[in-house]
Amino acid sequence: MYLLRLIYSMLCWLLVCFAFFFHFLIAGIFSWVFPDRQWAHMRISVPFIRYLCALLGIRIKIMGKENLPTTGPIIFMSNHQSLFDILILLTVIPIKFSFIAKKQLLNIPFLGWDIRLQGHFSIDRENPIVAARKLETIKSKVSKGRSLLLFPEGTRSADGSIKPFKRGGFLIAQETGTPIIPIYINGAAKIIRKKTLMVTPGEVQVHIGTLISVSVSTDKTYTQELMDKTRNQIINFQQN
Repeated sequence: MYLLRLIYSMLCWLLVCFAFFFHFLIAGIFSWVFPDRQWAHMRISVPFIRYLCALLGIRIKIMGKENLPTTGPIIFMSNHQSLFDILILLTVIPIKFSFIAKKQLLNIPFLGWDIRLQGHFSIDRENPIVAARKLETIKSKVSKGRSLLLFPEGTRSADGSIKPFKRGGFLIAQETGTPIIPIYINGAAKIIRKKTLMVTPGEVQVHIGTLISVSVSTDKTYTQELMDKTRNQIINFQQN
């Protein structure tokens, strides 16, 4: 059984590598003809991700689709279970957005290039001063209309439980007055468990929460209120 899972997982990652290569090649060529190259590059990636998921036996089911916005800016706050979370949400969120990746991911061929070409952000977690400057840059982009996808837990949850939230994304929301939409991903932790590259086919459910309006404020108690509202929606999805 373990040998079969190992062979299956190796084939899955081989498919992932090929998909990234061909997507990068095709998107790199055709995105040039669009006025917004970053958005075009992202949208061209969606069919590749969907076909890849189908080949890997990963089924994506969306609940609360009516809550998805047609315009931004929005800050999407999602729990984090798997390496596939961002790929899954790229197929779900219909508007242009950016996510924040670890700086080390930029060194991975094709993946790092995709992150740059699609206009996502990287952050050096080992250098707090540089990270703080980058957050100011991100805040400026959001205030000018850029939507964000953030994982407020800060890291993947090994057992699927909702970890404590970090304040950074909520500070960006309240300092720019950008509304929040909570998202709960269920089942992705079983596809690729933390600290392993083994792949298991299955269904991933994506629950889209209702919009949380945000006022411009520097009040720390308001930050906690936003965190509680967002976390409560995500936990309600988990419990139901």
